[in-house]
Amino acid sequence: MEKQLILPDTDFALTASTLAYMQESYSFLEKLCALGGDSYYLSGCELGDYYHMSPGIIVLRGEVMPFVGGNTMVSPNFRIVRNTTPITVGIASRKEVSVYAEIGTSSIPEENVPRDEVVRIPSIRELYAGHEKTKLLSRIASKNNYILTGCLGERPAVGFGYVVIDQNVMYLPAGNLNEAAFIKVNTDTVPFTAEWTTNSTGSVAFSDLKEFYTNEVLKEKADESLSRLGDVEAIAAANKTLSLSNKARLDEINAPIEWVQLTAPAQEGVTIDTSNAYVGLGLKNEIRFKGSIVTNFTGQVIGMQLFQLPEQFRPDRNLILHVTIGEDWIDAGTHEILLMPDGGCHSQSGSGIFNLDCLSYIKE
Repeated sequence: MEKQLILPDTDFALTASTLAYMQESYSFLEKLCALGGDSYYLSGCELGDYYHMSPGIIVLRGEVMPFVGGNTMVSPNFRIVRNTTPITVGIASRKEVSVYAEIGTSSIPEENVPRDEVVRIPSIRELYAGHEKTKLLSRIASKNNYILTGCLGERPAVGFGYVVIDQNVMYLPAGNLNEAAFIKVNTDTVPFTAEWTTNSTGSVAFSDLKEFYTNEVLKEKADESLSRLGDVEAIAAANKTLSLSNKARLDEINAPIEWVQLTAPAQEGVTIDTSNAYVGLGLKNEIRFKGSIVTNFTGQVIGMQLFQLPEQFRPDRNLILHVTIGEDWIDAGTHEILLMPDGGCHSQSGSGIFNLDCLSYIKE
């Protein structure tokens, strides 16, 4: 500090110059806020429900002040409010100025700070953790120089990004390879940064930088290569997956469905086994079926009621639906059934296995 107060053992004479010195000392402390930039959140100021921002301490245009909180829908700006209060003691008077920030727009342009210009800066602990993370990332790959992230663009254009040179992570601004194709390390900045240069001496050619692949990227590229190969084993594995029955896939997709077993009324000349036939309510009022119904017809007239649908699953009008009949999916044929509002499901077929896994309709 430029000055220092020496406090006596007894009384202390408090003068206007002493108060001016104290205020000046406080202003020196406020200058430390420049370390974080021009405008940023110092503490609090958290955005909560209904667009409300909590009170806190904020730095606006390099000045520390309390923020009283408010609804961010009121204005896109922070408004600096300065209230001057005259105070008179005897024949002397002074003015006291209180400063705080609120959400709103002031008639004085320089007292407005757009909210999107106010940033939330990381703490020193967070910065240190991020630095340690980048150091670790630089050692995950080989010791060769490489692009860590970014540097995209349609060549010769190169977007900004981060590169690793000699195991040091550094920022590389955007550039154009036709104008400068080499990169040098600027050791005058903290941390180091990379710069474009046309001089190859003591620099690294951008074309020599290898691309850094994370495990996720490597997996994606491996999958892409496998799909391009199109070998017999990959195709066979895909076909094997596709050959799973509809029942198995629907059971997996509709695991939360509560299935209800179907029943069939007693009928002359036919026996109907519904022990493996179920109905359930899926998403968006979709009525789904699974399993199969086995019929053994011995009557003279073809026609039967396959099952009786519980009341909560019944349609509000007659529906003609299609099922497959057959012991396996290759030889199966399609067949029409009539589903009625009273819950009856009727078929004009004879003996067979009715597969219900592909049967569904939307209950309106």
